Amino acid sequence: MKRGERIDEFIDGIDHSNKELAMGALHDAKYCVKKANNIFFERYNYLFDRMPFTEEQKNTFHRTIIDSYMDMAEVSRSVGKSVNSCLVYYYGEFRKKDEFRTFLRQMNDNYELCVVCGKGGELICCDGCNRPYHLECVKPPLIRVPEGDWFCALCINDTRRIKEKPSLI
Repeated sequence: MKRGERIDEFIDGIDHSNKELAMGALHDAKYCVKKANNIFFERYNYLFDRMPFTEEQKNTFHRTIIDSYMDMAEVSRSVGKSVNSCLVYYYGEFRKKDEFRTFLRQMNDNYELCVVCGKGGELICCDGCNRPYHLECVKPPLIRVPEGDWFCALCINDTRRIKEKPSLI
């Protein structure tokens, strides 16, 4: 391999609109292609995350925010953006739309019904995902409302939602 050949391959593999970003990454990496590649993708992902939401991403956001009981981590995974970008969209754009009123009505309806049996009544909400449950619908059933934070089985099994697994009771 000739000197500089890997640099040429790195630059040639980049779309024309991103060559300036790639050259900056290469310079900052002191012309180490492996480091430049990591820097480039880190910067590219940062810029991509800050690009406006596409119509498809907006539709996915609107659907997922309701289906997930406003779980921004789940919304983020569905949309393909960071939680931070989803929150910026939520507070900056979504809350200003007429769809937000519909969203609030649907969320109010959702929070009045247990996710297990679909009935209303006295409900507790998970501190991880906000889903509502009857005490008797939780597995294992609860005798009373627990003190402090309470997490449903879905959140206990999903370590991304909580730092450590708390007990159900």
